[in-house]
Amino acid sequence: MIAHALLKGHRFDLDALAHLFPTSDPRVIETDDGVVLEATALDEPFTSKDAGRLVEVAGNILARMNGVAKLHDRGYQPVTLADRFHRDNQQHGVFYDEGRLRDSISVARAGVAQGQARMATTVTAHATSVPASAPVPEGPRHLARAAANSDADELLMLIGSVDVLGWDTLWKAMEIVRTAVGGKAALIATGWANAVDFEEFGYAANEPQASGDGARHARRPPKTPPARIMTLEEGRQFICDLALRWLNSLP
Repeated sequence: MIAHALLKGHRFDLDALAHLFPTSDPRVIETDDGVVLEATALDEPFTSKDAGRLVEVAGNILARMNGVAKLHDRGYQPVTLADRFHRDNQQHGVFYDEGRLRDSISVARAGVAQGQARMATTVTAHATSVPASAPVPEGPRHLARAAANSDADELLMLIGSVDVLGWDTLWKAMEIVRTAVGGKAALIATGWANAVDFEEFGYAANEPQASGDGARHARRPPKTPPARIMTLEEGRQFICDLALRWLNSLP
């Protein structure tokens, strides 16, 4: 039985996710009809009574994928579940056609969806073949590293579970990488960043004098600022680059 989770998001972001995960398990299939998440983890015999569990499984898969996409593209906006999951007994995929649909689970999730400035798309798709000679994309490699390394898994879940990367999330991501490498000195020794980078990042992330309400702290003892203070966008670039370098260093 094939199970597909419908996705929604801006077309640019759906395309980006399909480009990163075109052939793996899980994968995001893109056709003229649209985009859908396919994973063997969704092939369990879920029923309407298992809706919450199905959403959780699919949501966790998608969070990791969103984490990978955010690290590669700071303009990426997270793709979300459309809260509908389709299955059939045929091995050629699922078609968005009421006459051919074999099994459908619709899930109503609690809460009110936040308004989005970008147009959302809800779609499904059927599987298409990919040449065996196609190079392995970055997405599956990062998910494989996350499956083998709990720190990498935590990092992708952290990055992929928030809509916007603020100072608090960026700081936690830095802590994960710093600890995994063996501390600040060991991280600097890699050549991925230097002491000045960390000073500028730390001041901007923690000091309300630098980042206002977005800072990690509301009150801090007076501290001499560095010669240059990172902007939030520069902080995102710094941490995403750092995280990617660390991920790429893993087996």
